[in-house]
Amino acid sequence: MWIVAAGTDCSGSTSNTLNGPRGIFVDTNLNLYVTDCFNNRVQLFQSQQLNGITVAGTGASGTISLSCPSGIVLDAEGYLFVTDCGNHRVVGSGPNGYRCLVGCSSVIGLASNQLYYPTTMYFDNHGNMIVADDWNHRIQKFLITNISSDFVTNQPNLCPSTTWYTDAITFANSSTVGTSPFTVFVTTNNTIYVANKQNSQVLIWSEGSINPNRVISTGLNTTYSVFVTPNGDIYVDNGYSNHRVDKWTFNSNTSILSMSIVSSCYAMFVDSSNTLYCSLNLNHQVVKKWLNDNVTTSTIVAGTGVAGSSANMLTYPTGIFVDIKFNLYVADCSNNRIQMFALGQTNGTTLVGNNAPGTPTLNCPYGVILDANGYLFIVDDHNHRILGLGPYGYRCLFGCTSVPGSALNQLNYPTAISFDSYGNLYVSDSSNSRIVKLLLASNSCNLSYNQPTICSNAIWSPNGVTFASSGTIGTIPNGIFIDGINNVYVINQVNNTILKWSQWNSSASILTYINVSNPHSVFVSITGDIYVDNGYLYGRIDKYFFNTSNFITVMNVNGSCIGLFIDINNNLYCSIQNQHQVTKLLLNNGTTIPSIVVGNDGKIALITGGSEGIGFATAERFILEGIEHVFITGRRQEKLDEAVKKIQSNRITAVQGDASDLNHLDRLIDIIRETKGRLDIIFANAASCSFARFGTITEKHFDETFNVNVKGVLFTIQKALPILVNRSSIIINGSNSSNKGDPDLTVYCATKAALRSFARCMTVDLKERQIRVNTLSPGAIDTPLLRSMGNTQDEVENNLKMWTEAIPMNRLGTPDEVAKAVVFLASDDSSYITGIELFVDGGLSQI
Repeated sequence: MWIVAAGTDCSGSTSNTLNGPRGIFVDTNLNLYVTDCFNNRVQLFQSQQLNGITVAGTGASGTISLSCPSGIVLDAEGYLFVTDCGNHRVVGSGPNGYRCLVGCSSVIGLASNQLYYPTTMYFDNHGNMIVADDWNHRIQKFLITNISSDFVTNQPNLCPSTTWYTDAITFANSSTVGTSPFTVFVTTNNTIYVANKQNSQVLIWSEGSINPNRVISTGLNTTYSVFVTPNGDIYVDNGYSNHRVDKWTFNSNTSILSMSIVSSCYAMFVDSSNTLYCSLNLNHQVVKKWLNDNVTTSTIVAGTGVAGSSANMLTYPTGIFVDIKFNLYVADCSNNRIQMFALGQTNGTTLVGNNAPGTPTLNCPYGVILDANGYLFIVDDHNHRILGLGPYGYRCLFGCTSVPGSALNQLNYPTAISFDSYGNLYVSDSSNSRIVKLLLASNSCNLSYNQPTICSNAIWSPNGVTFASSGTIGTIPNGIFIDGINNVYVINQVNNTILKWSQWNSSASILTYINVSNPHSVFVSITGDIYVDNGYLYGRIDKYFFNTSNFITVMNVNGSCIGLFIDINNNLYCSIQNQHQVTKLLLNNGTTIPSIVVGNDGKIALITGGSEGIGFATAERFILEGIEHVFITGRRQEKLDEAVKKIQSNRITAVQGDASDLNHLDRLIDIIRETKGRLDIIFANAASCSFARFGTITEKHFDETFNVNVKGVLFTIQKALPILVNRSSIIINGSNSSNKGDPDLTVYCATKAALRSFARCMTVDLKERQIRVNTLSPGAIDTPLLRSMGNTQDEVENNLKMWTEAIPMNRLGTPDEVAKAVVFLASDDSSYITGIELFVDGGLSQI
């Protein structure tokens, strides 16, 4: 069964439908982003969700107006960048909302600062944008000109799978840093600062130095913390007895008073607005002061000054961190939690620890920092470990036995951590009286494409550089891709080739592949294999192995893939614009048949006899599985109305009629043709069963049973043939009575045997259209029909008991168990199954 990832086979603007989808992107949380072109919006389908959320464009207030968005990428922080095709521009989101980046006049043109229906875009790993400028028949490159960061400390871009070596390196021991060093801080230029509390010093190492290059000690007493701004100003805690924070300006040998405090700052932070924060551990509060005025007094930003565990209180706070949105994070030690105070709020939110469900238990957290993606890294002091957050939750990074010790894989009451610019971690291992360095072991994100960290104030040159013109790439370029080492791939649809530019090369190599027709998109895996859309003529996606022309077909599709994407779990996605859907396939799983990952699967099904029993259960199951629309039939309108009411879906239509009446069948097919235009699945389920012992069979009994069970089935299928699509599925509901002798059911058993023969012959007759025909043969299923088999209630009960005792599973089957088998035979999971008889009878027919 095609399980919809995005959209239906029919266009629409509801949350589970698409209208001309183009670009697709899947983040590391497996959320799918789709540019829904003709709905003028970007849809986000969260992992395993069928309904999308509009995150930009029509229906997303406060975002940006879009006109046929086409390409989409995300940066390292999850911000969206979109080629706004109909507005001839590229737009991007950030912490302050959406803004136009290039082509901002929205005027069509050929100038270097103009675009003409741009389609696809990608970043290289420097943050430069490469855009397929479709109707200008060129590829434009827009250089990033401003890469300044909003970060005031090192916040490296770390992958979910990042690891550090299990054994640390001792960077400095007690002979240098004294006993119980409390703080280590690494600047953006990798200068390392350590507060030697014992000797009232600040020790400074330049990058690469083994011994301190400088020592600050004048006027200090029992220094707990230090913070250095990007411009080199040094802020030092001097609160123990001197009740102040001192500032050494860059390269100065003297200090000035920056802030008056009542006790030691266990941690400090200076945010991007030049506000100094101090964690007053003994006073159960965090205070701040703007450094651009001449006042030295502070204001309280978190805590009340009294120990407590309510949302506005702290108990012995230690580490602090302020993000680019000016949210304050506090390691609330004795409350065993990390608190976040949003800008201007005095009540904190518990992010980790006590009262935060789904997070680890903390025991006096001391340090807290964030990476570039906003994930927390925590010094869990009394558990002697370092924890980190990622898209899959929290994990222990170091000291994970929680046993204190002095081995290189152990910590003993650590107090502070700091990143260098490479992602290495420096830890103040206090009770071991040392500073240790945790070396980054792996930061591979398993991504073959670039997601650079783009600052909120990043600027690109308004004038693009023509990277490639129509003389090289042909007309109407659509597919481009940039891999992780900045190789650029562009599809030439005119010549059915792929052009590849290696990094810094101005000329392209031509990749020529056989049997490729009008490709629209290309994606390169982390192993260098090239995936090429070949759906226009051949209905497939081909994979060309790294550095060869050898290929295999990896996915069958029903049209051109306007976008291709491979996620971190090795799922291949294809955006089929004309089918209004996105398909998905797990690579290397032995099949080329994809599932559809949003909305429903675009199939239209007919179930005769669908008002109750097996037919009703199958209708319910079809709706649940994502079938686009289900038609059910039955003789009694009130039963049909009741069935529709129970299912509660606008994707079901009930048509009253008698399956044995050819006029009724004509009307049924006309309704389906007029409303949906086709059928993909027929479940011929309508049946009649009544008792008549041989010797008492009447002509009426014979005709009624054969008319419904045989004539009705044959003509239902035959009349549906003109609207039955190729590669569709027909399931005929037979019975295990077809190969058994049941008393008083001579005629009924004969009708079911006839159906089995029908299925064999239809399989042969319809093989050219690749229509699969299978017989499903239930046994004793607990349905209203089964419970009507008897002239009296006692006879019914005796029959039920007799059947139950004969079944190896010692029970009756349920309609839903049969329905699940119907779903299997209707789905592409059974794509190589036709002409069979599948028994769903608890094993009765096999013994």
